[in-house]
Amino acid sequence: MNFYNSQTVTFKGVVKDSLGTNGIAISVNDTVRKFRDRAFKDSIFKEKHWDKYDELIHNQNLFTYPDSIGNYTITAKLTDTLYFYKRKYTTQKYKIEDIVKNKIKVNLKRSPCIPNKECNQDKPSRLYIFIGKKINVSYVDTSKYCGEMMDSEYKAEYTIEQEFEDHYPEKEIIFTAYDHNSKYENMFQHYENVLIFIGEYCGDLI
Repeated sequence: MNFYNSQTVTFKGVVKDSLGTNGIAISVNDTVRKFRDRAFKDSIFKEKHWDKYDELIHNQNLFTYPDSIGNYTITAKLTDTLYFYKRKYTTQKYKIEDIVKNKIKVNLKRSPCIPNKECNQDKPSRLYIFIGKKINVSYVDTSKYCGEMMDSEYKAEYTIEQEFEDHYPEKEIIFTAYDHNSKYENMFQHYENVLIFIGEYCGDLI
């Protein structure tokens, strides 16, 4: 065992983004983001453990932010890895030993992104109301899009069992669903049979 590498150190560093606007998060070994991403993808895990997320983000040995000009201070082992991330920017990671030894100043770059589809349609061209049986509901990673999105996005596939409005020409339907931090019992994807309202906007089923 290398005693030097296992040391816990407190050090100062600098991180900025390409626009100089900050809003950057710093995580030791990516602990906080791993927890958050699992919670967003696994609603049962989120329901049981979400209170621990607050503990993680307030643990300054695991998670911190730089000040307004990019200076940060953190305490961790030299063998730990710091992750620097900001939404819509490419994450960078460095071993603490390398940051200290090479005096690395981190500069995050904007990530390539997919433009959001523009749609100014207020009322749906068609409205589908039906009782559906779940085939699959999967989480959609929205970080690849240029615009900011506050809701979670899902791709949903259902079998239509009984219709009440416009007739959908297929027995199975695929649509996009959004959720804004609903409680577990209010999230439609946890039920096999649900009453669903879907509108068609600019050719998309939502």
